[in-house]
Amino acid sequence: MDKVHVVEFNEGSRSYLSLVDQEDDNPKTGTRLQIRQSLRRPNGMQTSICKQNFRSHMSVEIANVSDTTKVYKLQDTLQSRPATDNLLPLLGHSIIEGSVRWGSAVLKMYGESCFILGYREWTEDVLCHSRENLKSALIYNVVYASLYSYDKNSHILRALCESWCPTTNTLHTMAGEWSISLWDLHRLGGLPIYGEIYDEIVPHFATLTATNEDNKQYISKACEHLFVAYHCLYKESGSRKEVSAK
Repeated sequence: MDKVHVVEFNEGSRSYLSLVDQEDDNPKTGTRLQIRQSLRRPNGMQTSICKQNFRSHMSVEIANVSDTTKVYKLQDTLQSRPATDNLLPLLGHSIIEGSVRWGSAVLKMYGESCFILGYREWTEDVLCHSRENLKSALIYNVVYASLYSYDKNSHILRALCESWCPTTNTLHTMAGEWSISLWDLHRLGGLPIYGEIYDEIVPHFATLTATNEDNKQYISKACEHLFVAYHCLYKESGSRKEVSAK
């Protein structure tokens, strides 16, 4: 198979792209991809976020640092507001009211250690033969640490989770309101906080085939080959109906 046909259809309140073998095939029987709107381009094909806008909204200039270089620091992402924790719907309040409980399908806590046959031998081999690559990627210690088990106190973890507020997406503790900032993500995980955001979308068919004033497609023709590969892998998965990266 070297070609698939892309058809857009609606089902309920959702829109899908369907990949089918023949143009007249029922789109609901094909490989469907739910259409998702772009976070970075909500109104179609627009320019990317400007770094100056990022600076003005997310950081402030530090005064008296240098006469030639401007230095910025990230602003606190938390809002300045009076102590109204008793008015906010914390997870702990919901547990007290009985609307949710630990152990239910909503509040299961995962992370217990488990044994995977051959994992230790495989990991030791990777650490030995890919030592330099893992160190250059700054993940050698993380892979090494996965060889061991660690104690955890589920009660402490649950107490922390119960201070989470779904309205503000922050933790409301006795020490104040906490959150993970962009700077935390950058320092802990090495994720970039400048430049364009990662924007994974499934476009509408009209966007997929749209062209600019130079008659060039907005989305690369290589996307067609990805559709073909995904459609073939999906069909080969049989009853599982899933595509794995393994």
